[in-house]
Amino acid sequence: MGWRASGSNPNFTPDAQGIFTAVVDLAERLGKSVVPLVLSSNDAFFAIARTAQELGATEVVPRQVRQAVARAPAESFALRWGAVEPDPDRRMVVRVASEREDLRYEL
Repeated sequence: MGWRASGSNPNFTPDAQGIFTAVVDLAERLGKSVVPLVLSSNDAFFAIARTAQELGATEVVPRQVRQAVARAPAESFALRWGAVEPDPDRRMVVRVASEREDLRYEL
C-alpha cells in the first residue's frame, strides 16, 4: 500500500493544532524532522496500530485521556496491535506520557 497526501486540510481543534505545533517545534529544535499524519477512523487505536504496522514503526505514543488510568491506552492499542501484526516476534513499544509520568510498555 502506498501512502499519499489526500490534498484536504484537516479541520483541527485549537487543542489539536497546539499539539501538532508543539511536536513540530520540538523536533526542529532537536534537529529532527517530523511528518504529521492525520487519520480518520471510528476506532483510533486500530487506525494507529494499522498505520504503525504499515510504516514499520517501533514505538507509538497514543494520546492519553485524562480520566483514563495510565495503562488503558496501552491495553487498547495492544489488542489492536495483535489484530494487525502477523509477526508475534515483532517488538512494539507503547509510550503513555502525561505531565506526571512517562510509561513504556513493550508488546
